[in-house]
Amino acid sequence: MTYFYLVPKWFLKFSIGIEIFFAVIALAVALFAIKIYSISRQREIRLFGVSFFLISFSYLISTLINLAVISPTIIRLAQLTTSNIARLGVVGIFSYTLLFISGLITLAYTTLRIKSGKVYYIILSLGLIIMITPLIIVTFLYGPIEFRSLYTILLTFRILSVFLLIFILYNYVEEYVRKKNKKTLLVVVAFFFLLTSNTEFIFSLAYYEAYIIGHILEFIAYLFILLSLILTIRK
Repeated sequence: MTYFYLVPKWFLKFSIGIEIFFAVIALAVALFAIKIYSISRQREIRLFGVSFFLISFSYLISTLINLAVISPTIIRLAQLTTSNIARLGVVGIFSYTLLFISGLITLAYTTLRIKSGKVYYIILSLGLIIMITPLIIVTFLYGPIEFRSLYTILLTFRILSVFLLIFILYNYVEEYVRKKNKKTLLVVVAFFFLLTSNTEFIFSLAYYEAYIIGHILEFIAYLFILLSLILTIRK
């Protein structure tokens, strides 16, 4: 069986529950944003909802991948060989990273408050090209999809995520400085922890403690997102 991170099996099981929590919170934020959009018809609100829909689905795929890793039953039911398991794992990881990056790019575009489909298309296309190109190069150089390709995908994904989260965080900090809104401050704190967790995940490819710390920081981030959502609904 191929493991995608250096991580204890006991925490891999625990991380499944955490990622389900992430998926539920992201989906709740998306549904609430779509509800607000149905009333306000504000384009930024709709895009905000779309971004969290993409992020929610990415966590769902990640959960399914981890379930396949720890559950031999799933492998037997699917009747997969070892080589097919590795390929399926890479496809799953690739799908997860593309959805998550697409969500972050959509969110970054939303913070720009620019009404231009061309700008969004360029930003999204560049992000996806950055993700896809290393995979194509590694596959071309080394042959069939294998762990090298997976490592390249994950490293590229985390670096790009950090870049986008820095931009998103900066925009929310600017908004908080202008308006001094407490809910915006909660969002600032949430994205700070998301940025820190993704930075930590870069090192999780080398030692498992970073994977655990990254998930803990990510969990804290989604607690702040949940708190911000609750305060918004109550208002």
